[in-house]
Amino acid sequence: MRAHGSLSDIPPAGTSDHICRVDDAEDPAVDRAPGSGVPPFQVFLDEGRVVLAGTIDTFGADRLARVLTSSPVDGRVVVLDLGRADFVDVAGARTIARWARELGARSIELEVRGASALLRRMWHSLALDRLAPVRFAAAVA
Repeated sequence: MRAHGSLSDIPPAGTSDHICRVDDAEDPAVDRAPGSGVPPFQVFLDEGRVVLAGTIDTFGADRLARVLTSSPVDGRVVVLDLGRADFVDVAGARTIARWARELGARSIELEVRGASALLRRMWHSLALDRLAPVRFAAAVA
């Protein structure tokens, strides 16, 4: 897995020159969208903000766990921006909850921005808020 900068690749909310996209194109274990060679989701890092774009589902949950765990985050609060995520299923939500719990063990709070109303309901229905309390902000419909 490697990271490289490309301002044209980052979602519009980030404009810092410290932005990088996590790229694991050389990893044959990464599932790709059929016929495109593109993974179903991408991860962008921007000074304490982790941006997920695309589809986060059961098939990519292991990859998501590896990427989140290896993300260079520090400080008291990390922002996970889901505003560019098309879909997050139960496996994706559980992966995010496990990461939030790992961050909490390091005294780092996770703030989730741009989460859909469906993801927020799923988070509470599955009692993930008890496993890993996160702060939800800027919900979208």
